[in-house]
Amino acid sequence: MSDDNADITICYDALEYILSETHQYSSSLKWYEKSLVIKKKLFDPNDLHIVSRHNSIASLHLTNNDYNRALESYEKAFQILQRKYGDDHPRLAECYNNMAMVRKNQQQYQEALNLYKKALSSYEKHNVDNNINLALSYNNVSLVYHHLTEYDLALEYCNRLLKTYESILPLKHSLMSITLENIANIYYDKGDFRQALKYYEKAAKIYYHVLQIRMIIKNIQAKI
Repeated sequence: MSDDNADITICYDALEYILSETHQYSSSLKWYEKSLVIKKKLFDPNDLHIVSRHNSIASLHLTNNDYNRALESYEKAFQILQRKYGDDHPRLAECYNNMAMVRKNQQQYQEALNLYKKALSSYEKHNVDNNINLALSYNNVSLVYHHLTEYDLALEYCNRLLKTYESILPLKHSLMSITLENIANIYYDKGDFRQALKYYEKAAKIYYHVLQIRMIIKNIQAKI
């Protein structure tokens, strides 16, 4: 069977999956790279199969803490999508987030912030206000501002996140409690302990509610 045969990529995909699931990331990476070589021969250079492969390889590099190679692969995926769709397309937002995540892990917070803001601008332009991607984008920007000790800006975006969650989630959803805790953390680091306490208490009430529900579920499962 020729390596150019599309069927062999199915075997590679199976090997990649098994090795990734068993945490053999270096071995899995080898097969992802072999698969990429074949897919480049089988598909158009701007095909989404190639994008997917670059993203998968980047994810493995990220797992191995090889940030430079992860960024390189994410950038290749971005360049393909940019050629395919142009500069103004919602699919680019995911690429911005991926590259920002690497920069954040490298503690290059200003670069991460710039990329997260590009993703946010794309979501704001192309998605409705209550979209979950928009909410997560607010969270990403807030977290980076927190790292940069820009506490007021961190609070601004975290409050936008909270408002978005309030429009799409139940009030006692676990993501609400996490967001309230993040707001409390910002106030704490800012030195505003009264406000920090207020939001920690709000978060605690939801955490307690979620814990109660989990205990009820556990008791029911024991009776089945």
